[in-house]
Amino acid sequence: RAIRSIKEQTYSHVEIIVVNDGGVNLESLLRWLAENAEIVYIDFPTNQGVSAARNAAFKAAQGDIIAYLDDDDVFMPDHIQTVVDTLKQEDVRFVFTRSVYVVETLERGQYKEYARGTANDGMRYDKEHLFICNYIPINTWAHWKSCFDQVGYFDENLDNHEDWEFLLRCAQHFDLVHVPKETVEVHNRRESDNAMRRTRHKFVDTYQTLYARYDDLGSRRVAEGRIQMLRQLAAQGESA
Repeated sequence: RAIRSIKEQTYSHVEIIVVNDGGVNLESLLRWLAENAEIVYIDFPTNQGVSAARNAAFKAAQGDIIAYLDDDDVFMPDHIQTVVDTLKQEDVRFVFTRSVYVVETLERGQYKEYARGTANDGMRYDKEHLFICNYIPINTWAHWKSCFDQVGYFDENLDNHEDWEFLLRCAQHFDLVHVPKETVEVHNRRESDNAMRRTRHKFVDTYQTLYARYDDLGSRRVAEGRIQMLRQLAAQGESA
């Protein structure tokens, strides 16, 4: 459904790059999906991690604008047109839109929608809040490819919150422009949420690493928010 949603975009000048990070080979499926679409397929024989997969796609990309879509999520038909139009405005380097969260559950071998709604990514850009926690889903992002020349690629040493670390680097160099429009569906599985709770204890170490790497902007709000966030994460890890 992810690739289908890209092919249904109102903006047609799109290059699709699919990275298979050590999973089942997808070539035959992609040949079937590739009608009237340009798909570049990168196959890692073994799992290299999400950052390495994304970095490989970035380096293969021929276009000037980068957008993101995970394999179980969906672009609404005007997503790419919306972000392209915004990025073409003067001095805009990075944009993000709003998303709809869809919670699914597995029933008789098929995923069915359990709940739907919007989350806090509907907030306007708030740099201080971003330096406390990440509230911007990656599938809502788009930016000029040249941003990599300025901030670098994804950190392949991180195995979680690598997207947030990249955002923090971007926020040091330019504003992240919010487009208050729902253009993406982010699909979460209830079963996956349960698995995430069991690994949440790892998040404390990552947050501490990123807090040490990126200062609190001299803001009391950020400093106090970080203390509260670490306490919250520690409590969630203990209850998982």
